[in-house]
Amino acid sequence: MPVDDALFVNLAVSSGVFTPNGDGIHDTVLFSFDALRLTDARPILALVYDLQGRRVRRLEQSGLAGHYDLSWDGRDEQGNLSPPGLYILRIEVVGDAGTESATRVVGLVY
Repeated sequence: MPVDDALFVNLAVSSGVFTPNGDGIHDTVLFSFDALRLTDARPILALVYDLQGRRVRRLEQSGLAGHYDLSWDGRDEQGNLSPPGLYILRIEVVGDAGTESATRVVGLVY
């Protein structure tokens, strides 16, 4: 998608592996990006899936164009620490003309 049509750019993940063990070092994974062309508050989602495709966590903000930092602490929707393994992070930004998404893979170890 050309940058002129993009709903977000500059997607970055803080680390390919994180360790949510409470020691204060790499306890969360941070994903950041710049949302574009959002003149009204729109849903901005970070969805975490396990490798079987089951959704583990849904993080949602609503906002305008600007910089966003979203983090996952390795916990599921019930607050339980997810088991070690690979997880798929999916960022979705909803615009007037549709939804744009991108995925990254991170490893959770402890």
